[in-house]
Amino acid sequence: MEIFIEKNYKVSIAGQTWEFDEIKFSRDAEGRARLPLEETVKINRSIANSICSTDASLTGEEFEFLCRLSRTSYAETAKRLKTDASTPTKWVAKGTVPPLESEVIKIYIWNKIFADLLSAELDRASRSEGAEALAKMGDKAIEKKWADSPKRAA
Repeated sequence: MEIFIEKNYKVSIAGQTWEFDEIKFSRDAEGRARLPLEETVKINRSIANSICSTDASLTGEEFEFLCRLSRTSYAETAKRLKTDASTPTKWVAKGTVPPLESEVIKIYIWNKIFADLLSAELDRASRSEGAEALAKMGDKAIEKKWADSPKRAA
């Protein structure tokens, strides 16, 4: 099986187009390009990290993506936020999650995705809050190579 690298690879996920400097593909016996599972995981984690490490409110599509990736149900999200079970569905339909709820969801889901990788290295006692915490968490995942930093493509 041949491995090759695609430069400036663009992928549309969570309502955005993301550009990665390089993505590894393999070619099967029939010559078809295949995206290995490890690369798919890297792409998804990198996008989740980029979304979660900013203080911007979540869009409905970003919220859906983060829930699917982290296997977080809307009911679990509603319970975490102590809100009505139908509220997350309304956010998706409306296309936006309110700022405070976005922040709580981002921290919660980011921890579900990355906490196992960081448990020994992230000093939770001195962890900052809010936008500073989101940026710090995103930087840590990139620093440790658990995620990449794709750019939002125009």
